[in-house]
Amino acid sequence: MRKFWLVLLTMGLIMAFAMPAVALDVKFSGSYYVQGIYDNNRSLKDNAAGDGSTAFIAQRLRVKTEFKVAEGLSLVTRFDALEKKWGDNTWGGHPNYDSVNRTSLGASGSREQENIEFEQVYVDFNTAIGRFLVGYQDFDAFGTSFGDSNWTRPGIKYMLPIGNTTIIAAMEQTRENTSTPTVSPTNQGLATDGDKNTYDLAVIQKFQGGDAGLLIQYFNDSSRRDASNVSTKAYFVNPYVKATFGPIYVEAEVLYGGGSYADYESGVTTPDVDLKTWATYVGVKGTFGPAYVGAMFAWIQGDDPKSEGEKEGNVSSYFTHHKVFSPCLILFGDEYYTWMGGLRGYGTSTNTDLQNYMDNVWFYGLYAGYKPIPKLDIRAGVYYAYADEEPTSDGLRPSPTNPRFVDRVYGTEFDLTAKYKIYDNLEYMVGFAYLWTGDYFKGTSKANKVDNDYMVTHKLTLNF
Repeated sequence: MRKFWLVLLTMGLIMAFAMPAVALDVKFSGSYYVQGIYDNNRSLKDNAAGDGSTAFIAQRLRVKTEFKVAEGLSLVTRFDALEKKWGDNTWGGHPNYDSVNRTSLGASGSREQENIEFEQVYVDFNTAIGRFLVGYQDFDAFGTSFGDSNWTRPGIKYMLPIGNTTIIAAMEQTRENTSTPTVSPTNQGLATDGDKNTYDLAVIQKFQGGDAGLLIQYFNDSSRRDASNVSTKAYFVNPYVKATFGPIYVEAEVLYGGGSYADYESGVTTPDVDLKTWATYVGVKGTFGPAYVGAMFAWIQGDDPKSEGEKEGNVSSYFTHHKVFSPCLILFGDEYYTWMGGLRGYGTSTNTDLQNYMDNVWFYGLYAGYKPIPKLDIRAGVYYAYADEEPTSDGLRPSPTNPRFVDRVYGTEFDLTAKYKIYDNLEYMVGFAYLWTGDYFKGTSKANKVDNDYMVTHKLTLNF
């Protein structure tokens, strides 16, 4: 009898503790994909100097969870799991595990995340004066995908809707040096103001058929004061518009950056460097029954190595711009970059970002698609890109011992994809890309020989 009452009491306690959990509303969303890739010549060098082809299968699970604690109050988390190539056992016990592991910052060429990595956690709550998001979250989704990144950073975001207008203010804490023990003891005074912060103020206006907005961003990076006695105090002005006119959809965005790119401490003889950079994008798409056609243009200013005291471009990676915008399967493709690394050619590591991020570029694209049935989408596109400025081998002022690259042309790419929805939430894609390699990838010597590249890929994506 005592056992009976013990079991009954235990069950009662379990139900009592479970009652609050039952009242908690939990929502899950996310995606899982498996992608196979074959790339014929990632080095872009001729067969004699190239590093051959590569083939593998990669995957990623991303899960976002929203714990609704009360009406208007939620805790949101997001993690990635088993983001790796199938059968890749080289990560286990790697001596440089911590430095080569891929993080939410998406460092180029680093090893993929092989286990669970929490990238976001923030509290989302509404008040009488607006909505607040506090914690690690996504700050770089504004306007079109142009100029955005998918990096997670800690901070506070505030949103106030007023009719069809939304006002947004945010503070991002990207780097904390004041309490970092790695700061040199002799430079602790400089580290007092040694953080890296970004401040945002934006307004978005919705109208019939679209929306428009303006973002003003102030970037304050003092994290290098203890080591290099230099800081960056820059600002960005970022307007955009998206509108639909009957069967025609148009989107456009402009990005201007100014301020001080390198502001050296008093007593340092190195001259300061101003920031003056531009970027712009226009995309047009027309849908006519089951068919559609589109065009896109993008220009991101490059840095002129001859100019002293001014930084005009090649700043996308530093300011975390232009990572999400991936118009091609190979050129400037974020998935290609994540799993393959950057296109190599004969450029130096100094100019790696010119080959990975969309940066220092004039870009043109034409595409067309047809949906013979609602579940099938077949699309073909041709894209052409060349550099705004030919860089030098080390990024500094050109000289007889430091020549510019021999050419500006990145290349011409043809893409062909077919996507089929097996279920509403399950899609299968097959794709083919061919890149006619431009002479930009010869680097600084015309004697270097480059060759074309092609890629075959297929991908299964589940969204939930």
